Amino acid sequence: MADYKLEDQKKDENIKLLTRAHPWVLAKTGFRILALALVVFIIFLIFKASSVTAYSLFVFLAVSIMFILYGWFTWHNSLSIITNRRIIEVGQSRLFLKFIRQASMNKIQDVAYTRQGLAQTLLNYGTIEIQTAGAVDKIKFQNVPNPSEIQKMIFRYSDLSPEKKKRRIVIR
Repeated sequence: MADYKLEDQKKDENIKLLTRAHPWVLAKTGFRILALALVVFIIFLIFKASSVTAYSLFVFLAVSIMFILYGWFTWHNSLSIITNRRIIEVGQSRLFLKFIRQASMNKIQDVAYTRQGLAQTLLNYGTIEIQTAGAVDKIKFQNVPNPSEIQKMIFRYSDLSPEKKKRRIVIR
């Protein structure tokens, strides 16, 4: 994290967490490639060794490489960042579609996380939804590892922490 700098990072702003989706989400790409391999295998069983199987193998390799590169590109360029001043969601949902959502820690109203299904439960990853006040309605950190720890970290740096709530209570 020390070598990662935000474009608009303030002098007193420190990156506390920079994470990507759990690596298991890349398994979707692997399952697609296995499905393609099955199709190529069936073509080979039907046509034996012929030009059809040679072309099928070439197409399989080309499509597999494209799936792998696309899956890795979107995974690698989608980040969830927590600083001591704000939270930032950087999403790369398609090849040419990148979005950035951010909110100041004092704008956070609620933080919830979900783990759905067997894989997320066993591998301890899930989606964190951060409700904010202002123009950005919700920020989602999707498929991040250790969602409960990330939720606690956001509480600690936001105005939702018990220590900060105690300071805001004024007794008259």
